[in-house]
Amino acid sequence: MIFWKSNPPSPPCPNIKIPEASANLFFVLTFWWANDLMSLGYKCPLEKDDLYVLDDARSAKVITNKFEVEWKKETQKIATGKKPSLLKALYKVLWAKFCLAGVCRFVSDMLIVTSPLVLKLILNFVSEAYFANLNNGIQPPAYVGYLLIIAMFLMQIGAGFACLVLMGPMQGRIMSLLAYNRAKAAGITNEQVKLTQEILLGIRVLKYYAWEDSFADALNKLRNKEISIVRFLLIIRTVITGVSMVIPVFASILLFITFSLTGGTLNTRIVFSSLALFNLLQLPLLFMPMAIASITDAYVAINQINEFLQADELSVLLEINPDKKYAIKVTDESKTIKKNNEKKNDTSTVVVNEKVSVSIDDISETYMTLISTDLAENLNNSYPLFPISQLHNINISIPCGKLIAIIGSVGSGKSSLLSAIVGEMKRVKGEILFGENIGYCPQTVWIQNATLRDNITFGLPFNEEKYQQVIKDCCLEPDLKVLPAGDLTKIGEKGINLSRGQKQRVSIASAVYYNANIILLDDLISAVDPHVGKYLFTNCIQGTLAKKTRLLVTHHLHYLPQVDYIICMEEGKIVEQENYDELIKNRKTFTKLITEY
Repeated sequence: MIFWKSNPPSPPCPNIKIPEASANLFFVLTFWWANDLMSLGYKCPLEKDDLYVLDDARSAKVITNKFEVEWKKETQKIATGKKPSLLKALYKVLWAKFCLAGVCRFVSDMLIVTSPLVLKLILNFVSEAYFANLNNGIQPPAYVGYLLIIAMFLMQIGAGFACLVLMGPMQGRIMSLLAYNRAKAAGITNEQVKLTQEILLGIRVLKYYAWEDSFADALNKLRNKEISIVRFLLIIRTVITGVSMVIPVFASILLFITFSLTGGTLNTRIVFSSLALFNLLQLPLLFMPMAIASITDAYVAINQINEFLQADELSVLLEINPDKKYAIKVTDESKTIKKNNEKKNDTSTVVVNEKVSVSIDDISETYMTLISTDLAENLNNSYPLFPISQLHNINISIPCGKLIAIIGSVGSGKSSLLSAIVGEMKRVKGEILFGENIGYCPQTVWIQNATLRDNITFGLPFNEEKYQQVIKDCCLEPDLKVLPAGDLTKIGEKGINLSRGQKQRVSIASAVYYNANIILLDDLISAVDPHVGKYLFTNCIQGTLAKKTRLLVTHHLHYLPQVDYIICMEEGKIVEQENYDELIKNRKTFTKLITEY
C-alpha cells in the first residue's frame, strides 16, 4: 500500500458487479480482484455506493427461486407419508459451494496436521546427519522406512490418541443433551411469549376479574422453567470449554508417561513433534463447545422453520368482482357443526357450512376470546371462559352505496362479522363476494411509528387539497393545533402519545384518504366525545363517504333512524335485518335492544 498514489483512485461505478465472479483462479486465491476497493478504502472512507453488487448467481432472488423449487419437491413427500426436510432442500441448493469449501478445508487441515511429521523428519535429519553418508546399497527399500515411521508414530501417540478418541462419544452425548434441552427451552419461550401476548391483549379483562396474581404465577412458573434450563445449558457449555482446554495437556502428559513406562527414550524429535501435534488440537478443542452450541441452536431453529414452512397457507379471501350486483354478499344455507381443532393449544373453533363457514384462526385478532383453554385448566377452572367467537347462519347481501348498521349486545359477533368479511377469520368452505375494493377500520387501531400525516396517507401520494379536506371531515383540526409540530409530529409506537379517540379519528382519516368504495367501521365513534361523534357521523360517514358502501358497528342506537339498513346479531347469528321502520314495527330483538340501551 505504500506504493499507491497519494491521490485516491476513482470510486467504482455504481451497480457494478463484483469482479470475483469473473476473476481467474489466481485472482480469487490472492484476492487480487479486491485491489481497487482496498485502494479506495485506504485513501478515503468507503461509502455504500462504493461497494460492489453481487452477481446474479449469488443474489437472494435466484437462490430463493432455487430453494422454492427444491422445497416444493420436498413437500410432495407428504403425500407418500414422508416428512419434508428443510435441511435436504438447503443442501440441494447450496451443495456445490459447501462441498468446495469442505474440500479446501480438508486439504488445509491435512497440511496443518502433517506439519508435526515434517518437523520430526527435519529434526531427525539434523540430529543424525551421518545417515546421509551411508551406502545406498545396504539400505532397505524406501517404503520400509515409511512404514516404520508410521508404526513408531502410532506407538508413540497411541495413549494420547486413545484419550482423544474416548472423548468423542462423550462429546456426542453432550451434544444430544444440549440439543434436547435447547429445544425444550425454545418451547417454553414460545409458551411464555404467547401467554404474555394474551395478558397484554386482555389486560382490561384481567383487571376486571382480578386475575393479576393467577396470571403472574403462571408466567413466573414458565419463566422459572426457562431459567433452570438456560442455567443447565450454560453449566454444560462451561464444563465442555474447561475440559476441551485440559484435554491436549492431559493427553500429552499421558503420552510421555506411557512412552517412558514402556521403555521408550525421550528425545528432541519425539518431544517436539508430539507437542506440536497436541498444540494443533488445542484450538479446535477450544472452539468445539461453541461449535456444539451453534449446531444445537441451528438444529432447533431449522426444525422450527421446517414446521413453519409446512403450516397451511392463508387462502386469498378477498375476491373482488366489479360486475357483481352487490357490494358484499355472504350466504349460508346449512346448519353449523362445532368441533375442536386437532392441534394442541389451538383454541379456535371450526364452523362447517355448505357455502360459507368462518372460524377464529388466531385469538389474538379478536377481543372476544382472550383466555385459552389450557390456561384455564392451569387456573383450576376457577373462572369462566369467554365464549369462543364463531359465526353461523350468515346470509347478507349489501347493496352499493348504502349505510348499514350492525348492532347487538356485547359478544354477539358484530366485530367477528367484520373480521370474517376482511379475512381475519378462517373460512372453511364457501365464498364471500366483493363488488368493490375495501377499507377496514378495526376497533383496536393500528398506528405506525411515523408522523401523523404518514399515518393518514399510509404510503399513498400526498395531495394537499384532498388531505386538508380529510382533516376537516374527521375533526382533526383542533388536534393539529395542539400537537407540537402539527401533522408532522412523530407518533410513538402504537400511538402512545395519542388518546384513544384521536387514534380512532386517525384511523377513519386513513380510510377516507384511501378512498375505498367499501368502508368497514368497527365502533370507531365509541371513544370520542358526543359532539365529536355527531360531527363525524354527519360530516364524514354521511358526508364525504355518502356515496360509499359503509358497514358501521355501533352501540349508539340514536343514529339508527339515519341508516339505510340494520343488521341485528345475537350469539354469532343474524337474527333480524331490515330498515329501521320495519324493525320497530315487527321485530322483538331489535325492540328489546332499543329498550335496554
